[in-house]
Amino acid sequence: MLDKVHDADPLFLDSIPDSSSQAHIVTIRLKRLMDAEIVRTLDANGGLKVAEWRVLFVLDRDDELSQKEVSEEIFMEQAQASRALRALQDKGLVHTERDTVDLRRWNFRLTPAGDKLFASVNPAMQARRRRIDGILSTEEMEAFKALATKLAKGLRQLNADDVGK
Repeated sequence: MLDKVHDADPLFLDSIPDSSSQAHIVTIRLKRLMDAEIVRTLDANGGLKVAEWRVLFVLDRDDELSQKEVSEEIFMEQAQASRALRALQDKGLVHTERDTVDLRRWNFRLTPAGDKLFASVNPAMQARRRRIDGILSTEEMEAFKALATKLAKGLRQLNADDVGK
């Protein structure tokens, strides 16, 4: 019986506390479902952590980046990017070298083993992306993105207003 309830309302929309923002709670609950899906996919395809996958993805695309560039490209805090980069280095998947122009900067790139792992995991991740994005029609996806953008702009404005007080 409980599974039928969860299937009918997987975000538990009827149990959002009155004192909470509905948009915030729905977003958190949806993110948890998305995170569980990506963890399952990564566990079945190489065992990477989500942050490690995101770093591999951006390094495959951009070839060589600094830690700051990695964190900016994937909207990740620098400390989290640092931990993921260190873990990937320890696994022999990422190579680090000092920048020849700015000696304070370290550059990261995939090793051959990192390239190989990315190539083996990426098809499963792309299939996952297609499965998730395929849940919504094109029109629904556009509406979802428009609503998310509207909410993001509103939140930025609220934050700017709060700073100005």
